[in-house]
Amino acid sequence: MSSHKWVVARAPNCGFGDQLLTLLGAFVYAKKTERNLLIDWRGNNYCSERDTNWFNNIFTIESSKENRIFFSHPGIEHSLLGPPYFPNKWTQEKISSSDLPPGSAAENAALSALVESGHDRPEPTVVFDARIPMRTLDKQLLRPFLENLHFNTSISEQARTFIRSDVGEERFIAIHLRHGNGENIGARCIYWLDPLDTFRQLIRNETYGSFHDQRLVAKSRFQDGMPDSLTSLRSDTRSEHVLYKKIKLIVEKIRSQNEERVPVVLFTDSDQIHERLRNYVPDTVRYRKTGFSSGQGPLHNKNLESDQRESLASDMIVEAAALKKCSYLIYFPSNFSILPRLTLPSSNQFFLRPTAANRLVHRSFNAIASRIKRHK
Repeated sequence: MSSHKWVVARAPNCGFGDQLLTLLGAFVYAKKTERNLLIDWRGNNYCSERDTNWFNNIFTIESSKENRIFFSHPGIEHSLLGPPYFPNKWTQEKISSSDLPPGSAAENAALSALVESGHDRPEPTVVFDARIPMRTLDKQLLRPFLENLHFNTSISEQARTFIRSDVGEERFIAIHLRHGNGENIGARCIYWLDPLDTFRQLIRNETYGSFHDQRLVAKSRFQDGMPDSLTSLRSDTRSEHVLYKKIKLIVEKIRSQNEERVPVVLFTDSDQIHERLRNYVPDTVRYRKTGFSSGQGPLHNKNLESDQRESLASDMIVEAAALKKCSYLIYFPSNFSILPRLTLPSSNQFFLRPTAANRLVHRSFNAIASRIKRHK
């Protein structure tokens, strides 16, 4: 390993898509500043072995002095990642540890600004452990990285087996919907709840503060540290059915542009979504992963035993590998679909919007909340 300047990509304690965004942001910054990139996914919340670099368990990518991409492993000398560090919360001890120190919104904003500007910090080591907004990523710089980033052989084969046996075609329409199955999903509740419950849920979110406030995590059933979502109590809402109708129209539009019928595959974290969507798109299939009963949470339930957590994480990764192979993507705000969104033509991507009433509720709530904060 060179003693040159480094960018270290750690995996924040959040969803898989957000972890990928952190990595992609780190790669873009490394390219812009001509630094080495060290991918260090130790301590990942999806892996029970804290000292294992989970990235190497699921991905393959060429690592060499030429492309300046390296991987953390047990024998690595983290002392070569010299101080001082940015952000300044990092120390030699923390760099060597698999545990992540707490972050802050200010750090997240600073790292995002670095990706966007390409400003080369004077510190020899810059550590990325925050979710980077997709808008800051330079897709041109990312292209060679994404072309060389592959799920490992076992994961890819499981994804291909699912597509061959359940989908039957290499070309398919992917629908990705994040429901939470009882876990709080933040402002995305506006896709599932009707206006009054949307307002109630937004109040809950604001009251409980940051998604990743560690003081709240211990009190929650789920990793995000938030109270259960009203989506676990309300089902079959008008807003939900409007969403399915929009999906049906998009599917019909795509199929009308193709001579052969294009299969539809749903990627979601809730069985009930599949059942209801089939009322509108009857031939929808989904990857048969291990799941929970209604209201019992998504894949990353923090209270699972390690073997069950890893089994569910394995399902999730195979699902991500299958999702990456889609020809068309229908999606709403969730970074789990980040790989096809970065590689598919924009004409093959369809972003779903919530109802006009819920968008109005959301905007109004944000305006009220901002006004209250300014006067505190």
